[in-house]
Order: sequence, then C-alpha cells, then structure tokens
Amino acid sequence: MMLYKLYQDLPYKIVNLTVSHKNRFVTNWDESELLEPKRLADMVHVFSLEKPGTRAFVRPAGTENKLRVYVEGKTDADVTIVMNNIVDEIKLRFKDHGADQQALCFGYDLRPAVPDDSLFPYMM
Repeated sequence: MMLYKLYQDLPYKIVNLTVSHKNRFVTNWDESELLEPKRLADMVHVFSLEKPGTRAFVRPAGTENKLRVYVEGKTDADVTIVMNNIVDEIKLRFKDHGADQQALCFGYDLRPAVPDDSLFPYMM
C-alpha cells in the first residue's frame, strides 16, 4: 500500500491579518501551536473542537507584521465557521496586539498533484 493513498485532501482557508507587533505572538519550536497570548491559543483550540475533524493554528509571519491563520476541516462550512470565529476573536480581544481590520483570504492549493507512485515522497 502506498502511503500517499492514505492522504485525503481537505477544504482549508488561510487568512493573513496585519498586526503592529508580530513578535507578541509566540509559537512552539515547529510553529504548529500558538503559545502566547495564552487566551488566544485556548480559543483556537476551543473553536477547533466545536467542529469535529477541524484543526487550526495561528502563527506570526516570518518577515511581515502579519498573523497567518490556517484552518482545515471536513467541509467548507465548518472551515468557514471556525475561521470566522478565530478572526473575530483576534479583532475583538487582541486590539492591543495590533490586529488590523483587514484580512486577505485565499484558498489556492499549491501542492503538486501526484499522478502515480513514482513521485512519492514529494512532501518533505
């Protein structure tokens, strides 16, 4: 059995929020979990649990004063609900962290297609 056959592409959204101080948002070493501010980290976790099969994370951008919010789930509707909840939470509760009211949404899949077994592993 080829491992890539276990992979299932899920609906997702990515939102970029402009902030004045991205360094106030701290992640773990591999940027898979937001650690600070703790309240936002807890809210991301709670919002993800509200829709089974959904996962989300927030991290600061590498070079820009932006937060990257990523949500994926079983359905587009679940992804949209969780994304809106997280973005609303950032806008409402983290104004002192510099959250801007402008969000740029996109959902383009830039991963390569895998037509046959010869290209595996293409993800590193």
